[in-house]
Amino acid sequence: MEHIFKYFVGGGYNLVNTTIITFFVFLGYFSFYKVVKKYASFVKIDKHFIFGVLVFVFFGALLRILEQSYTSVWLVKPSTSPLEIGFYFHTPGWLLLLSFIFIVCFVFSVIMLREKYYKLLISLGLFLSIPLFVYEIIHIKHILVLAIAVISIIVIFLLLQFFFRLKKTEDKLVILSQITDFSATLCGFFFFKDILYEQHPVSRAIIQVNPFLFPIVKLLFAFLFLWLVDKLIKEQEERTYTKLLIIILGFLTGLRDLLTISLLS
Repeated sequence: MEHIFKYFVGGGYNLVNTTIITFFVFLGYFSFYKVVKKYASFVKIDKHFIFGVLVFVFFGALLRILEQSYTSVWLVKPSTSPLEIGFYFHTPGWLLLLSFIFIVCFVFSVIMLREKYYKLLISLGLFLSIPLFVYEIIHIKHILVLAIAVISIIVIFLLLQFFFRLKKTEDKLVILSQITDFSATLCGFFFFKDILYEQHPVSRAIIQVNPFLFPIVKLLFAFLFLWLVDKLIKEQEERTYTKLLIIILGFLTGLRDLLTISLLS
């Protein structure tokens, strides 16, 4: 049983545990929407909600890096046991911890400020993030690599914005999150090929065929996703909430990878 459990939560990413984790992420994510709309219908799924969520996404990326022993900010030893703290800094325990912290802060903010909940929610997210950000920023080892990744993200995003004229905040963030993800991944591949490798099996397979195929696939997926959501989902808040899921997933992995390539010991 111990070996089976380790296969699902501690043996790296594979098609089985990736599929299971993805299923529960989708289930929990859309169940949260139903609960919010039922018990706090005054909460609008708009840009305020998006930025309230993104502050905690940033916090999650800062938190995740503390478990990676090959970085200069390693603090927590990973574990496959839910009874040990290391479990909650490693997937899927890390997602459970981050979700719990966000829900507690969200509920507290809604109770205290109702429609203006996002003001308190964003403040709480920043309060949690800033100490970790300062701790990690002073331990950066590879400023040049980080600069190349950030400049690449900005240039690619501005080019795509110029050609496609994205108007909605959520559409811009979907594209930006995917650019962040593949830019950080490719910088890690090219600069630290002997140290780092792509953990997710599908992404790894694409990169093995050709590294430059990876950003093409990511962007094609992102634009196709935006088109399908706008085509199939009629209600504005549902569209925004659905797009937010891809924004979260892109930035969670992208920001974590940016931190990784900056903080390798």
